[in-house]
Amino acid sequence: MSTVQIVENVDNTGTLYQEVLLTTFGEEADSMLINTKFLRAYILKMIKEFVEIEDVACVKEFSTEPIMIYATDDSFNYEGVESITTDLVIVNNALLKSDIQAVLDSQPIAYPLVVEALSVNDISTESWDNYLDDLILSFSNDIVRKVIVEDGVFLLKSWSNIDAPTKDLIKEYNADHDIDFDINTFFEEPLSFISKKYWEELSFVLTINDYDIYSDDTKYLDIISERYFNNGYFDEIVIKINYFYWHDDFEKIVQWTQENLKSTLVSYRFDTIFSNTTKNRYFDDTEALKYNDILRKNTVEEEIYMFEERLPLFLNAILINPQTFGFELVGGYFGNEGFLPNIHPDSEEYDVYKDITCKTIAANPFATFNDNIVRIFNTEEFGKQYFFCMKTNE
Repeated sequence: MSTVQIVENVDNTGTLYQEVLLTTFGEEADSMLINTKFLRAYILKMIKEFVEIEDVACVKEFSTEPIMIYATDDSFNYEGVESITTDLVIVNNALLKSDIQAVLDSQPIAYPLVVEALSVNDISTESWDNYLDDLILSFSNDIVRKVIVEDGVFLLKSWSNIDAPTKDLIKEYNADHDIDFDINTFFEEPLSFISKKYWEELSFVLTINDYDIYSDDTKYLDIISERYFNNGYFDEIVIKINYFYWHDDFEKIVQWTQENLKSTLVSYRFDTIFSNTTKNRYFDDTEALKYNDILRKNTVEEEIYMFEERLPLFLNAILINPQTFGFELVGGYFGNEGFLPNIHPDSEEYDVYKDITCKTIAANPFATFNDNIVRIFNTEEFGKQYFFCMKTNE
């Protein structure tokens, strides 16, 4: 048994609470913090359980936010869980070599990078081919490993619009590479060509959203699966998980990858900051009717329940798929979220704080059996008061 955390005099300098939640959510920052800690514990617990069964998982984070510090900061007494240590760092909008170098210079550890190096609005030999040539020449494969293209379905829809300004750029790019213009397929060509040209030097990754898979319109999904993966040179697809409540228990996501992607790595991206009732409870009216409900937003209680109860179902779904490769975590500050500065043992919020905090340490994969946290309250009436919570599950 060890005390992994003692909190008395709260200092939130450099924490998620001070730098993100307080400025974004104002008076709601306190509830957002405890709910975000809860959410993160359950996501990390899911990743650990996946690794315990599959032995390995690739974990990615984003360069715009502080990287997970559980395993790199000695102020955390948790034993390092290497399976949930960051493996790759994603650099969004990496359209200048100096942007990539700035990330490398700022990293506390030399993580390999996934770079968004293809401008979706400046499709040209100079911005694409010449830029990738420069990156390959400047950085080894141990530094820049993957090229990521975001929101594949939305992107192809945009590019297929013959009235969009990108049409002429794509047409010129195709002509530069001796690709005949076909009004029905011209927008598919640039990603197909560039990945074929550079697949030996770089791994190509495409992201889509979970709701793309649940849409009745499969035109762009079919292009992605056949043109870019099964008969192309992309090798990893990332499905961004926006919802946790599908009536089929995520079966359609796994079914789509298994039936439409022959030998593709499949990863899943999670937003690890609590959504604060901004997400719909159902994807559409049809799904809402399955629950005798209407399309509406989640309540806070519903969202907490969702992560506690739905994530194990999600894990069960992806475990049956041998394509599952890893997880992407959006939100940063893992292990440095901060603490509630104004919580008081006589307040109305205290019971909620106690309940969620104890659930959080119970789920936290960085804590072991009998580890505990202690919160000390300095009150005028009773002096020091203590809140104690222990991890009682193995």
